[in-house]
Amino acid sequence: MKIAFDAKRAYHNNTGLGNYSRTLIKDLAGFYPDNEYFLFNPKPSKEYSLAGNNIHQVLPQGFFARKFSSLWRSKWVVSDLLDLGIELYHGLSHEIPVSINKTGIKTVVTIHDLIFEHFPEQHNLLDVKVYRKNSHMPASMPIVL
Repeated sequence: MKIAFDAKRAYHNNTGLGNYSRTLIKDLAGFYPDNEYFLFNPKPSKEYSLAGNNIHQVLPQGFFARKFSSLWRSKWVVSDLLDLGIELYHGLSHEIPVSINKTGIKTVVTIHDLIFEHFPEQHNLLDVKVYRKNSHMPASMPIVL
């Protein structure tokens, strides 16, 4: 199986989100070596390297994708996923690309906390809407504790 990850945190985060991402990717690659793992990284990292025979880093290609890497990560990456024949995409930090649901690629999203759902009055309304949209959460999603 070809599995892709939003690897921004894996390559550029020194704390919990990065540790979670790196550990998950390394463990999956080690325990399931027949799969191919594609790590979509918005920019080269000098801090972390995730290496393995079945691990492949994917960086934005072309001037505009490199210049506007956040747009590449949230939208344009879909064409790269299709070109590589990705079967499963895992958004490791609360978001998946816009319109990926139209591709047939299965998706998983890790949502590290739902504090914006439990206490929306403590967040900017626009931020709450963006969090829901990026993770494709319905506005009426029930919260399970």
